[in-house]
Amino acid sequence: MSLSDDEIGNTAEFYSTMLNALPEIYWDERERYAECRTREELDLLLRYGHAIPVRRGLTEAHVGLHFPGWSWNQLIRVLKAAGILVQRGGSPPCVDPGVREFYFDSEEGWLVDWLDEHVTVGLAHPGTTTPAPTGRHRNIYNLATCEMLEEPLEG
Repeated sequence: MSLSDDEIGNTAEFYSTMLNALPEIYWDERERYAECRTREELDLLLRYGHAIPVRRGLTEAHVGLHFPGWSWNQLIRVLKAAGILVQRGGSPPCVDPGVREFYFDSEEGWLVDWLDEHVTVGLAHPGTTTPAPTGRHRNIYNLATCEMLEEPLEG
């Protein structure tokens, strides 16, 4: 069975409309994400992404206080998955300056509200995922990945 030119045009228009509407569907459900943070809040977190605060335990203390239930590595992996983590060589990383707010549950469930009024989303529906578990942090910072080295959890 082949489609007529009109059917092909209508099908392409339908899929284009659905793909363009997808971020808005997620936008309407943004309150279902576990976390909502501004770019400024995330940049404050990322100031702890350096060997000195990591070694002194300041990074884990900040994460525990401001992001209860999360680990540093989980947060970094979510920011990377969303494509908003900017690595800056020997300096701590920062968030892409075009980000207004960031909503997230996990590496798969996130929404980025950009200053230019567009929205990007992860693959999972809001409120349906949790972050992947991490091992025990060893207070050793990997500059290349922006993550702490981990020891596997036993059990």
